[in-house]
Amino acid sequence: MKKSERVQLLRDDNVIGWNELRGSTNSVLNLKGVSLTRNELNNIFLNNTNLERAWFVECNLNGAWFDRANCHRISFVDCSIKNARFYCTNLKYAQFIDCDLSHSAFFGANLFNAVIRRCNLTDIKYNHNTIGLQPAPEGDLIVYKLLLSNLGSHDGTTIWELLIPKEAKRSCGTGRKHRAEFAKVIRCVSHPDILEGHSVFRASCVYRVGKTIYPDSWDDDRWNECSNGIHFFLSRQEAEEYQ
Repeated sequence: MKKSERVQLLRDDNVIGWNELRGSTNSVLNLKGVSLTRNELNNIFLNNTNLERAWFVECNLNGAWFDRANCHRISFVDCSIKNARFYCTNLKYAQFIDCDLSHSAFFGANLFNAVIRRCNLTDIKYNHNTIGLQPAPEGDLIVYKLLLSNLGSHDGTTIWELLIPKEAKRSCGTGRKHRAEFAKVIRCVSHPDILEGHSVFRASCVYRVGKTIYPDSWDDDRWNECSNGIHFFLSRQEAEEYQ
């Protein structure tokens, strides 16, 4: 089926297959790369469908089912997606911009590195198998960060251990990088003799053993993953692999 025919299948109520999409929970379609704007697609079933790199702009997708669909790098812009189902859906690197996702369910979905901007997430549902929606851990946290030092490895990188006090605000987006309102510098774990390092992106931000470090400001929006705050990882390996 050509791309134009796949788009028409979704746009035209008279095209054979439309009613099947509305009533079948086992539809299997290849809609890779389709682009739809201002379409009424409420209660549509797109289970098991390949929607990689598809675009939905100003569409009504309320009550839609995307169970086990491949939505890798899909984009939803200014869409209403209330009461939708994304069970075990691949949403890696997906984009949700200015969407209403209220009351939608993401049980077992993978939203790793998805972009979520200005969306209504009221009463969304997810479970322990969902990737990318869990909030940052609470309480005192021992975390890890990559810093630069003239006394470090050949490329100047060093790995540091920080304490995020329980009083500090913290957040995470859909990736593995976290942010905190402030942190205490514990030690350089890769080079124990080093007592000072500085930020990879801001040399004026110096980390000294025993001192509490503060960012220039704090952004409360958890979905702005790369915004203001002390950035860190929960494991040393992730800090070491960070580029």
